Amino acid sequence: MGLLFSAIGQHLSLRPDWLEEEQAFLRHVVIHAYSPGIMRAAERILRDIHPVLANPMESMKRDTRIARACRLVTQTNDAAVYDVWAWRKLACPTSEGGQLPTVIGYVTIQLLPRWLTSYRSESKERLKASRGWFSEHFLPYTRAPEQDAWRAPVTPFLRGYQWAELGL
Repeated sequence: MGLLFSAIGQHLSLRPDWLEEEQAFLRHVVIHAYSPGIMRAAERILRDIHPVLANPMESMKRDTRIARACRLVTQTNDAAVYDVWAWRKLACPTSEGGQLPTVIGYVTIQLLPRWLTSYRSESKERLKASRGWFSEHFLPYTRAPEQDAWRAPVTPFLRGYQWAELGL
């Protein structure tokens, strides 16, 4: 897990065809923990690799030995979102120098959404039609406030209801 956290901001060796070469970086890591203890262990590993700072930009400018840092963006009972900072080379150097600390990615550590119902089908056709909870085949995760808002997920289990009608 430590290597995964350290890889944030690195080039992707295999990238999808629709992604440009200059955009192929690891930007977001989501860790789904089954229990609060596993969630705390993942946060401890992140803190061991990246110092958690209240203001990473100012701290990194004062102490240039800090190569990477992270900042707690938002925290709830079941999720924590961190942004990861690193030095980035500027195209046009400024009076401060040729590098500037910037956000290179995000880490989300959250509990598994165990409130979602499990789904099992013996029929291969039904299994192909609804593999996973949502049509995009991903688990929902908490996003950082700076990121775009989620699109409303599509699921075959709603059958005509809206998320707001169900109180979700």
